[in-house]
Amino acid sequence: MAFLELLPSNPGTLQIVSIGLLGLLLSFIARRAYSVYLGPLSKFPGPKLAASTLWYEFYYDVILKGKYTFKIKELHKKYGIRLPIFFIRQTAKLISRTYYSNQSK
Repeated sequence: MAFLELLPSNPGTLQIVSIGLLGLLLSFIARRAYSVYLGPLSKFPGPKLAASTLWYEFYYDVILKGKYTFKIKELHKKYGIRLPIFFIRQTAKLISRTYYSNQSK
């Protein structure tokens, strides 16, 4: 347990906050890595940044002032299709409600 000996006996506020922020950062990185490499949507082709966060869309929409629509068209030609994970999930929920609904028409 040599690691425990490195920790101070009375950690200060700065150390506690630093450990908390480090934990949040590691959690964020782990969740992104899971969604890109191990998650159920990892088999979809496309840029890995677009698969892991919405920053890809943010860059093209905000920084490049609305060029995301054109970028989607380029990506569709190159990869088939790759949308941010949020849109894939929402579309999957909508499709499952439509096809697996108990309501008869």
